Amino acid sequence: MSGFADAFRAAGALAFGGFLFIVVGGIFASSSALEPMIDLRFWGIIYLLVAILLAAGTVYAALVSIFS
Repeated sequence: MSGFADAFRAAGALAFGGFLFIVVGGIFASSSALEPMIDLRFWGIIYLLVAILLAAGTVYAALVSIFS
């Protein structure tokens, strides 16, 4: 069961990193007069989507292992 805990921890870390990217990206975008070269808010959303997919996959794998 350690693998499931590690996967949930990784999903939490991805979600936290995505949240930070969204917040920091918004701060950088609003503080600069120029258009940013890399939109950190976009990457924050990507991180959050990957975290959701990882969590859903982990729940699915846990349920399959329990019921089979």
